Amino acid sequence: MTTTEMTATDVANRVRPYVAQKTIGDITLSVDEARIKLRNDYWRIPIRPSREPEKLCPYYEALADLEDEVQENEGIKVTIASGDPLTE
Repeated sequence: MTTTEMTATDVANRVRPYVAQKTIGDITLSVDEARIKLRNDYWRIPIRPSREPEKLCPYYEALADLEDEVQENEGIKVTIASGDPLTE
């Protein structure tokens, strides 16, 4: 199945296990499936932290790692984006 033949649900299901394994301290991450969009052959996948990270550098490093892992292991063209925190 190519990137463009997939649905947002297909993408979310393939990305979710990678996201579930990532934590930044006590912050957990989740896929914001309702906001996944296909743009220019890349799936834009918003990732929501369980709360706003105090230090952004480790958070954005984790998102970059997720992007690399998904592209390498799943063969899906993705852009991992920061979504709104689950709590304010």
